[in-house]
Amino acid sequence: MESTMKKTEDGHYEMGLLWKNDNHDMPLEQAMAESRLESLKRRLSSNKDLHAKYTDVMEGYIKQGYAEPGKQGHPRFRQGRVAIVSDIEAMFHQVKMIEPDRDVLRFLWWANGDMKTSPREYRMCVHLFGATSSPCCAGKALKQTADDNELTNRDKVGKQALEIMRDGFYVDDCLGSVQSVEEAIKVLQRLSTILKEGGFRLTKWLSNERAVLASVDEHERAPSVRLSVDRLPRREH
Repeated sequence: MESTMKKTEDGHYEMGLLWKNDNHDMPLEQAMAESRLESLKRRLSSNKDLHAKYTDVMEGYIKQGYAEPGKQGHPRFRQGRVAIVSDIEAMFHQVKMIEPDRDVLRFLWWANGDMKTSPREYRMCVHLFGATSSPCCAGKALKQTADDNELTNRDKVGKQALEIMRDGFYVDDCLGSVQSVEEAIKVLQRLSTILKEGGFRLTKWLSNERAVLASVDEHERAPSVRLSVDRLPRREH
């Protein structure tokens, strides 16, 4: 990871796959990919809803730049009175794949989901869900984000936010606690700012304090609390 990691112009980190050794020539699996795609085609042809869902996901990958055309159990965290919980949106997809390793992640897909056309080759530009190495690589990019900000922006970042970034994440879940509402709001804002520097976005916020949730845009709160803050249950102190 250290030898391949760099920060891209758009603020994301980029690194390669975690190869066991340097000799990783991969066999051509075109025939197998075509066979699997044909099997998928039969399945999608008999299920319009599934076809629509597949198309939304695959076209979303392409439009968002996560893919490109190919070239020929949580730990205990409630130490403080006020809890803050969030998660990183599409965490693995925010860590880019180095160009030499992208061909390992090729796949076949029909443009716009039109199964009447010939499939095209695509390849993933980001680390993907399902790869054994992805949690490690994404975790490394998250830690690097904290390290970079501690070096260049330590006074504004704050000790608490850095500690949560290093010790308060379980894969893409952020779990933290502080002693007061004021601290929670400050840490929440700092975490969002720091992670943005690494190309990550925190969303689906939760807290046991109404005032903390009130400091977050409604569409950034967890779905279970996307309602008027005035309607949230009050907590007795």
